[in-house]
Amino acid sequence: MPVNQLELCWGTVERASLIELLVAADRAGYGSVTVTPRSYLQLSGRDARSVRSFLADRPLRVHVVDAILGGLPGSPRAEQVEPRFRPLFEYSSAQCFDVAGHLDAAAVNVAHFLGAAVGLDALSDAVAGLAAEARARG
Repeated sequence: MPVNQLELCWGTVERASLIELLVAADRAGYGSVTVTPRSYLQLSGRDARSVRSFLADRPLRVHVVDAILGGLPGSPRAEQVEPRFRPLFEYSSAQCFDVAGHLDAAAVNVAHFLGAAVGLDALSDAVAGLAAEARARG
């Protein structure tokens, strides 16, 4: 059977909880989803275990944790962006990598969303630092 390459982005159902996102993706036949760090980190321990169990019982996977937004040169602080976007800026790279580990995600997205223009060298150095952090975590 071919691998299902359909991926449901968390932003498509932005107001859904992580559990609701997974159920919707599973029912619709998606092979994977993207998630925010917040969607996992706000779960209770029991709900986090339920999410991991749900995923273990299905071919559905978390593919991408979306995204590391803070800490890049020119990136705004959470309090500097519209309230709607603030939760996206509240999580560190370490937290994003932790979520990826808990959910067995294949990737963590890095985005310069709403960032000010910066030199390519500065941005490249920051991304290289994140890559080194990811490699160190395995």
